[in-house]
Amino acid sequence: MVQTVAASLRLPPQGGARQPRNDHFILDEDLGFFAVADGLADPPRGAHASLLCLDQLHQGAQRLRHQLSRVDASAAADLRRQILAAIEIILSETNAHLLHSTHVAPWRRGTATSAAGVFCFEQSAYIAHAGTCRLFLVRGDRVRALNEPHTLHRHLAEQGRVSDTGRIQLMVASEVCAAFGLSPALRVDTAVVDLMDHDVLVIGSSNLTRYLGKSDFLAAAAVKDPDEAVTALAKKLEALGERPVFGTMSLVLVAIQPTPTAAPQERDWLETLERLETLFLFRELNEQERLRVGKIMNAESFRAGQAVFAAGDAADKLYIVIAGAVRVELRGVVLTTIGPGGHFGELALIDDAPRSAAVVAQEATTLLAIRRDDFLSLTRAESEIATRLLWALLEYGAGRVRELSDRLVQD
Repeated sequence: MVQTVAASLRLPPQGGARQPRNDHFILDEDLGFFAVADGLADPPRGAHASLLCLDQLHQGAQRLRHQLSRVDASAAADLRRQILAAIEIILSETNAHLLHSTHVAPWRRGTATSAAGVFCFEQSAYIAHAGTCRLFLVRGDRVRALNEPHTLHRHLAEQGRVSDTGRIQLMVASEVCAAFGLSPALRVDTAVVDLMDHDVLVIGSSNLTRYLGKSDFLAAAAVKDPDEAVTALAKKLEALGERPVFGTMSLVLVAIQPTPTAAPQERDWLETLERLETLFLFRELNEQERLRVGKIMNAESFRAGQAVFAAGDAADKLYIVIAGAVRVELRGVVLTTIGPGGHFGELALIDDAPRSAAVVAQEATTLLAIRRDDFLSLTRAESEIATRLLWALLEYGAGRVRELSDRLVQD
């Protein structure tokens, strides 16, 4: 069980006027659940939506924690997949509850809310968000955004209809296009983050990055006490004379404490994401899309001399070498060696033909595996990701054909 210490910061609107808040948060260290919601309508409708959303998510997290208390984590090979599936059900039920509330009370119609949350279990953080609330991970001297706002600009950029850095000549470029209570078809992003000691998770309302940046998150993470860290952030805003003009702002910092009984991490999750950026298959994906791919990856460890698979075995996984090395063999002849950052078995994602060669761990090795069924499910659900991945596979296949043709000509 991961140990957390959390603290929160709430700033009133400019001038300090008292008014209903659209943004609210939940901080439950015992449950390992932390979330921020930011209503999209004017108070009191926006306030009602954010409070109702957080209450439903909190109840769902309590049910999930109870279910997990009866699960043998070491025996459940696909526990992550089960937890993500359970979280997506909780999110769908929360969305349905908000939509229902608008039908029974006419004054609530048109209410919706952005929300972002973290559920910590074992040494992982399961994150989810819909709308424009923000999530960041601070690890050492690095800050990584764990989500992107669901705005019209981002939606069009993902479809390739506008450059990510370009400007849309529309007043609604920053309009929220996904949120709880907005539509029966909820678009939500989920991911799993492998945690390490002293990580800091930052969860904030929609206007968080209007006032605070990565340097502020790094400075806050350097302060060991989260309460002192949020106090320092509040003082900085006071010194700048800044106050959220558009509503109010909420911020939750979650510090991951060392756990003596926890197994040491075999890999740095941030380094894994960075390696995905260079891998041919994922090079054209943006950061949020790589996070979605990360959900279907599982780590597998092999000792020196252990076979990953044999020639003729059924093929159903792509492998990426994270640490160590493997050798590819055919009839006892070593064809090549693949080290960190390399990959093999990519054709298994689109073809169930048997393995054409054997792969053996040359030393203690850690691999990331993507199963074909998970890959196909992802591409069916994410059309933009599917287009980029399939083009990458076609380009890779064309390159392999050209390479083989060149060899035949030379021979």
